[in-house]
Amino acid sequence: MEKPHLWSGIADKFSMIKPANIAMYAVALTGLTLGLIANPFGSKKHKMDPAEIEALHEKAQVYFEAGNYEGALDTSRKIPSHVPKYSDIRELRRKSENALREYKRKIESGEAEPRTVDRLPAALRDSYFDAKLEFSRGQCKEAFAAMSPVAKYLNNKQDDEIFKACLLTQRKTK
Repeated sequence: MEKPHLWSGIADKFSMIKPANIAMYAVALTGLTLGLIANPFGSKKHKMDPAEIEALHEKAQVYFEAGNYEGALDTSRKIPSHVPKYSDIRELRRKSENALREYKRKIESGEAEPRTVDRLPAALRDSYFDAKLEFSRGQCKEAFAAMSPVAKYLNNKQDDEIFKACLLTQRKTK
């Protein structure tokens, strides 16, 4: 007894498909192909509005001035290169890279001690600097909210310190 060839079985299966089903499969395959060509896997570039770009630029600038060079770099990288102020952003990024390199060199050579904030993950590091910024602006609720996750992570009371400082400041102004 001779075994049937593998392809003959497959060919028999295809011969059983009705012409209407073939047309349906062809349309589905064509639609899928066109969809992948036009927008592969839903990858669409997010267009940023000018206010969002300005907020990111300002945040990167504030981070740089506060000594959060990594935060300034991360934030400036979120700004696309086609914006009109990109030369300013590129300059800020360059200054941040140089300052970060210099800071790391000082730590390695023993000229400077690493700060507590240097051990934090990026999101908590940015929250720390956001809290300090909000506190300096007198926005106590925002500062306390930003510092709470940092204090929980470090298992310390920095959020309570901000709260107490805000209470003292409010009493002085009354």
